[in-house]
Amino acid sequence: MSKKFIALALVVSVVIISLACAPGNERWDQTMNPGDRAGFWAGIWHGLIIIVTFIVSLFTREVGIYEVNNTGWAYNLGFLIGLCFSFLAPWRSRFWKWGKKC
Repeated sequence: MSKKFIALALVVSVVIISLACAPGNERWDQTMNPGDRAGFWAGIWHGLIIIVTFIVSLFTREVGIYEVNNTGWAYNLGFLIGLCFSFLAPWRSRFWKWGKKC
C-alpha cells in the first residue's frame, strides 16, 4: 500500500472517531440521560474538533459546534481552551513560518 493511502485512511478514521463525541449527539440529550451534562473536558474536546464539526454541521442537523446542555462556566472555559489549541497552536509551529528557513 502506498503512504498516501495509509495517510488518507488514518485521517478518515480520526474524523469518524472524533465525531462520535461531537456536540449534539445522544450522550448529552437530557431526555435520554437526565442530569448528564457536558463539562470541562468535553468543552476542551469540542473546541479541539470544531473545524471538523463545523464542516459536518453544514450538511446535517444532528451535529452542532457547541453543546447547549453543559455545566456553564467550566464547559465554556474548556471550549475556549480547545479553540485556542485548535486555531492558534498550529500557526505557532516552525512549519507555518512563511519566508523563514527552518
